[in-house]
Amino acid sequence: MLRNMLVAVGVSLGVAACSTEPVAVATVQLSQNSLSLTVGATATVVATPLDADGVALTGRTVSWSSGDLTIATVSESGIVTAVAAGTTTITATCEGISSSVTVTVSAVSGDAARGQNGSMASFVADNVFSDGTEFQLVSITGDPAGGSAATAV
Repeated sequence: MLRNMLVAVGVSLGVAACSTEPVAVATVQLSQNSLSLTVGATATVVATPLDADGVALTGRTVSWSSGDLTIATVSESGIVTAVAAGTTTITATCEGISSSVTVTVSAVSGDAARGQNGSMASFVADNVFSDGTEFQLVSITGDPAGGSAATAV
């Protein structure tokens, strides 16, 4: 009878040690603390949920948001697109825990975008503003004489 009780206690302890509750997210670590971009440029921010011991938690869903969509947007996968000059924050949230990166966007100056032959570079930028309006800047072109044109679709 004593042998049967020991086996039952051992089985019972084994079951008690097994937990099905997920480990809580304690913090969300971002790959950058800040970003400096020019209008039209993109950068990827990686978010890693961590537990209280700093161990990465896999299989967790991270959502992204922008503090000001007129300055920078962010995709579901953390790709930040600079829309207009200014500063905003991009926030990653996982299970109610958030971390943010500061994004500073500067305008593209003519000299920075000018090629060796004096021609201007071309850009493509897809934008969605906070009111849901979509805008795509297809190209900015110019010639050495200083003329320029922008085409929007």
